[in-house]
This record gives sequence, structure tokens and C-alpha cells, in this order.
Amino acid sequence: MLLFYLKYVKRNVSFLDEDIPLLQLLDALRDIKSIPDSNPDDSIRILTARLADLPKAKTERLITLALSFNPSTRALLGALIEKYFPEVKVSKLNSLLTDSPHLKREFLLKYCLTNIPGI
Repeated sequence: MLLFYLKYVKRNVSFLDEDIPLLQLLDALRDIKSIPDSNPDDSIRILTARLADLPKAKTERLITLALSFNPSTRALLGALIEKYFPEVKVSKLNSLLTDSPHLKREFLLKYCLTNIPGI
């Protein structure tokens, strides 16, 4: 018998149906350490590939949606975008992270992204 556990998350942001895949990406970044049958390195590789497939307009919408997520999610998203997609501006995320010096993206890049082959 298979058991499934569903987790409902209340959102304090208005979103459209077309934003659901973007919210799923943000949820995966938020829960990066607890994704079943995966480790953060593999998850980052997969999520980076999904980010690469997004058009610039969707990436900018992703940044807007990320503003309602926790600081670590915003920092990780900003780190990924800055490292792999430098043409996308993350100034909205930067402005919110100045209050959280322990979540500097340089730390996240060093801690989470340096030993991942293939990205």
C-alpha cells in the first residue's frame, strides 16, 4: 500500500494559475534539504536546469514571487540567478537580504554550489 503525504501551504501573495510552476520551483528551493530520495547537490542541478528553461519574463516573475518566501529561499534563488544567469537583475532580492548578513549569497555559493559538477 502506498501512502502519500500532502502538505498545504498558505500563501500571502496573489498569484495566477500560470504562476504555479514557479511557486513549485520556489517550494523546492525552500525545502532543498528535505526533498526525498535526493541530496541538495542533485536538487540544485535539476532546479538550475529548470531555471535555464524559463524565459526572462518568467524569471522576473519568479523573483517577484520569491519576495513572499523566507530569506534563505530568496538568498538561494538570488545566488543561482547571479551565478548562472547574470543578465537577470536581482536587485529586488538584494534589497531584502541586507537585513540578513548570515544569508549572504557568497556564502550560499561557497556552501551549496561549489562542488556540483555539470552546472
